[in-house]
Amino acid sequence: PPSQRSCKLASMTIADDIEALIKRKRRLSLTEEDIADMLFGQNNASQQRVNSACRQLVAEKRLVRQGNGGPSDPYTYHPPPIKRRHRVYQMS
Repeated sequence: PPSQRSCKLASMTIADDIEALIKRKRRLSLTEEDIADMLFGQNNASQQRVNSACRQLVAEKRLVRQGNGGPSDPYTYHPPPIKRRHRVYQMS
């Protein structure tokens, strides 16, 4: 059986793949099902791994989730807003 460490590494790889996909497709509102289809094809077994990784990415503030999570308003995932540095101008 896989060790806890190898499971965590596999999960991080999926999370990294999801984050990269969301950044590439930033103009789209992707659901967990969309993400699973794009990464793994029509494989329902992968959807649970995607769901878990998406929740992890939201908790780590690497993704933003929108929607209510129901069938009529599923969660969609987006990159977090870009933090802009505010310039401080000094008067001399």
